[in-house]
Formats: sequence, C-alpha cells, structure tokens
Amino acid sequence: MQKSFEHYLRAAFYRNFVSFGDINPLIKHIQVFLDQEQSSNGIRSLASLVVEASKNRGDTEKAIANLLNRTLLQIAEQLSIQEIQSDVEQSLEIEKETIRARDFLAMHFSSIGIRHELPEIFFVENFPAPLEKSGHVAITFDKSDEREFGITPGIYFRKNSTRPYLSVLTLCHEYIHVVLNRFDDGSIGTPLEEGIAVLYGELYLFSKLFDSNLSLTAYSFNRIATRNIKGLDAYLDYARLALPLALSGGTRPFEEILLSGRERLGQSEANLWANHFPHQLTYDGNDDSFVRSAIFATSVLGKTNFSTPEACWLMNFIKPEISFEELSAHSGLSMEGTKRAVDALSGTPRLVISNDEKVVHSICKQVSHPSQLRFQIPEDLSPLGSTR
Repeated sequence: MQKSFEHYLRAAFYRNFVSFGDINPLIKHIQVFLDQEQSSNGIRSLASLVVEASKNRGDTEKAIANLLNRTLLQIAEQLSIQEIQSDVEQSLEIEKETIRARDFLAMHFSSIGIRHELPEIFFVENFPAPLEKSGHVAITFDKSDEREFGITPGIYFRKNSTRPYLSVLTLCHEYIHVVLNRFDDGSIGTPLEEGIAVLYGELYLFSKLFDSNLSLTAYSFNRIATRNIKGLDAYLDYARLALPLALSGGTRPFEEILLSGRERLGQSEANLWANHFPHQLTYDGNDDSFVRSAIFATSVLGKTNFSTPEACWLMNFIKPEISFEELSAHSGLSMEGTKRAVDALSGTPRLVISNDEKVVHSICKQVSHPSQLRFQIPEDLSPLGSTR
C-alpha cells in the first residue's frame, strides 16, 4: 500500500507542480504518519488528497490549496523535515531536465544577439578545489578558474542538492554568469550582477521555461528553504539594487547590460549606488508580469522567517482591502489557516490589518536599497503576478 501510494504521490507532485520545494521529506512524513495512525480512515484521507491533486491537473493553485489546508500541512508541522538524498532515477531525470533547460537558455540568448559557448553541466559529489567545502548548490567556473586551478569551465551542481524545478531555477541564475564570463576579461561578479541573476535569471528566464506563476512559486519556496543559510540574505539586497532597472524598462535594461558586458554593468551599478536614478520611476507597460514578479520578489520576501507554507501560498491571493472570508474562499485555506498565514505576513512591508478585520494591501511605495536609493512604484502596478 505504501509503495503504490508513494509512487502516486510522486507523480502528482512532480508532473503537476512544485510543492514545498522537494517532496521527498513529505513522503517520509506520510509514511511515518501511516505507521502511527494504523487507521484505514487515515489512509483514505491521505489517498483522497492525492486523487484530488491529480484530478486538478492544470489547476495547480487549487491543488496546492487543497493540500496545504489538510493533512499534509499537519504532517509537515508535526514532524521535523530532514533532507533525503534523491534516488538514482529521480536524479537522472533532474539532470536531463537541467540539460534541456540549458539548451533552451542558449537559444534564448542567441535570439537576442548574445553569442557564447554552450556551457558544460557537471553533477558532482563535491565541487573542485579550492571550493570543495562550499555550501552552495551550484557554482559557475570560467576560463580564469581553468588557468589558475585547472578546473574545466562550466556549471557545477552538487548531486545531493538537485531538486525538481529548483535545479533549473538555479541554472537560470548561474547562466547569467556564463553570459558575462564570455568576454574572459578577468573581471569578477558584483552585487548588481547577482541582482540581475536573481531577477532576470530566476524570475524571467524561468518563467519562459515554464510560466510566471510557477516562477514565483519556485522562487518563493527556494527563498524560504534557504533562509537559514549564512550569507544568502545578501542576494535579496542585490535583487533590490537591480529592481529600478526593471521598473525603468522591463527586461530591456538587463539585456542591454548582458549584451555589453561587465564594463556596462559596472557603469550601471555605479549609477545605482550614486543615486543617479530619479526618485520617481515610470514604467512603459512592457513585460508587466516580469515587473510584478520582480516587485513581489524584492518586497514580500524581504521577510523570510515566517514558518508556514500557508503564508507563502496566501501571497498569491492578497489584493487591496480583501476580507479574511474572501481570502479563505479564494485560497482554499480554512479561516484559522488564513488568519495564521496573515499573522505570519503581518511584518512584511505590504500588509496591514485594519480595525474592521480587513487585510489592507500596501504597494510598498517606498523601498530602501542597500545604497539607500529610494524609488516610487507606479500606483497602478500590482506587486502580484496574479490575483483572484
């Protein structure tokens, strides 16, 4: 029973959507739950969730809401989540998925005039020296690393860190470094380069591979999953530094920098740090889903210490002055779960609870960058990729 249930669960999650970043820990929780329950009712309850999820093929939001609101969430809260190394079959599928994504990204950059060598992809137990003890999921090595350390250039992934969808998300980030490394001019990455890798790489490129909603979901879960890793909060600051580029022209400023190389990158970064951007930024309307995603990623996820996946899920449904009842109905969460999620989000810059029990949705009119640069977000631009 457990084996067939596990395979059913894997199929429902892997083929339809990302949930909790990695299903392996949840499968372990479910098996423990089944062992403890010793109850046909418990088994039927869990099995019904999988059936429900598989029937919602194509309607990922409804499927995730149903799962979050019921037994799987209780299991995830009651038991500590431990990383479980992916099995061989799953790892091979992830590697194939990552290679296919690399080929797509190469075609994308060629289509906008960026010619570069196709990077090799390596899946390794440990990174090459001198970075063998690095805690990163992936590292890009270039020709300067080959000259200095004898490392073959390419993108290296740690095998025990590969995950469905999230490995592709990481690839989209690392590919920005590949594009800028093509000049082999001895320059190194800067905060703005990392910001571009987050916004243009993780959000925009990933959305072209899948879609904008899945892009935000994968980004959100990845951000939450890595919130305790030392130093990774800096990437949020880098993304905020790059956000004015998105507001001033969608994807165009990013692509101009990537076409020109790190000299242009350095000039743009100097302008940002020197506060040369106007306080009031206007936006021409192109790539609006990308810009909304960028605002979402740099505002709401500034606080990543909330503990429930409900909070992350609820972000997709918040809009100006929506009641708790409406939020509950739209998200599929219970009233208790909705209020718990709102409470977890209440410390973010976008949410205020009003006296009449409504969630007031603030658009983050002022957002501070590491450079103390401040900008105004257009009034008609919603921070969310979609609302219902």
